[in-house]
Amino acid sequence: MNLLRRAGLLGLMIALLAPVAAAPARAAGPEPGIVASIPTGVLSPTELARIHQSGAKTVRFFMYTNSVAPQGFDGVVAQLRAIGVKPLFVVVGQPGSPPVDDAGIAAYTTYLRTAASHFKGQVAGWEIWNEEDASGWWAGAPPVDGAVRDASAYTRLLKAAYATVRSVDATTPVVMGGTTGNDYRFVQSVYDNGGGGSFDVVAVHTDTACNIVAPSNYYRDPGGEIAQFSFLGYRSVHDVMAAHGDGNKQIWMTEFGWSTTSAICDVGRWAGQKAGGVSLDDQARFTTEAFHCMAQDPYVGKALLFKLTDDAPDTSEGRFGMLNADQTGKPVFSSFYTYAHQGDILGSAPCIDTSGPAIHIARPTKNGRYTKTLTISVSATDSTGVRRITLLYDGARKIRNFTNAAAPATLSGRITWMGSKHLARGRHTLTIVAVDQQGNTSQVTVTFTKVGATAARKLRGKVAAKRHRKVRHHARAKHARA
Repeated sequence: MNLLRRAGLLGLMIALLAPVAAAPARAAGPEPGIVASIPTGVLSPTELARIHQSGAKTVRFFMYTNSVAPQGFDGVVAQLRAIGVKPLFVVVGQPGSPPVDDAGIAAYTTYLRTAASHFKGQVAGWEIWNEEDASGWWAGAPPVDGAVRDASAYTRLLKAAYATVRSVDATTPVVMGGTTGNDYRFVQSVYDNGGGGSFDVVAVHTDTACNIVAPSNYYRDPGGEIAQFSFLGYRSVHDVMAAHGDGNKQIWMTEFGWSTTSAICDVGRWAGQKAGGVSLDDQARFTTEAFHCMAQDPYVGKALLFKLTDDAPDTSEGRFGMLNADQTGKPVFSSFYTYAHQGDILGSAPCIDTSGPAIHIARPTKNGRYTKTLTISVSATDSTGVRRITLLYDGARKIRNFTNAAAPATLSGRITWMGSKHLARGRHTLTIVAVDQQGNTSQVTVTFTKVGATAARKLRGKVAAKRHRKVRHHARAKHARA
């Protein structure tokens, strides 16, 4: 590095680390943070300056029980304390080899007790393992996109870890390890295995493999839950927590972000089938939108961008950074800085539209009558696209579906319902249920009456007589004016 560049960098660091005047209070929303790596045990001066400049209040680090003693993190804790930032330590052992037996859990909790005692009052929280619902970090875990989740082994570790931290520190939050995506089924399994009283915070990760859509783009599982790999699926996690009386506990998104790799997706179900990353501008825009969405849910307490700096290889994993490898800022750095200093800048507009399609029923008309077969003509409209219209009669009895794989903005359907011949005479209901592209539903019900042939003739006679009277009245009025 030449002397001029070195002098400029030194000046930048001095300016960034110097005390600053108190800024106006920022708008409400989750506290911003960053995930960082510290291969040397401390942050480089430039990394520290960038963290300070960004406005982050929490920095997440991995603490490996099998490689570095807790005291080895004294340097980075002191660095962060000097700029008013706290570390969040995720305590893990060898990836893929979790502590599942008594000896393994004892070794883990011994390490954790030392760490929690040593750093009492100096850390944001203790996160117990990382992505314990996935085989990459927890051997034997079921596929991450499977419906069956078994948290029994992890819950044993979580319960032991919680008791360990509380034995030396009564206040620092114990965090359920960040799940892969918003794995609400795994969180449910933790409760099912008696782990509900052994955490203060639930962590989730939304920096999932080859995620290239905006945070407002989501889909629902068959049960109506916002799905695990949708950014907004943290709301499904909170629904599980609330159902178990933990609605007041926080969710921390300890990893979120979008990769800017130019490579094709190289992991997960979509490997080799789609782009692995987004543009630099989309990474910045999606981050702003993500903070906007989370700011509308007060139970999201922290949101940590993954990650501080890009790695050298141009892979999905290596391009999540808000800094380039040379520490220059990507556009997302500006998005993060703006949120950290000003809060949500997108106002009070809803993050997403959760309403279903607008439904129009052309036939049958309200309180209409028929004798033999009923003509049904309906349509549904939604800006995200309409996936399906379902026709039901008399509550929940199905007539048929209208579907279109392309999910057009307006989906229409018309049939002459032959099955209506078999309905008993009298009043019946027709219910139209429409589903949009994101799984939101709406429904409208109309009442109609089946009548016999005699009643139909009488009705037609009454209608004809009424029409005749109207015509005669119109003719007399016209003659009088003449």
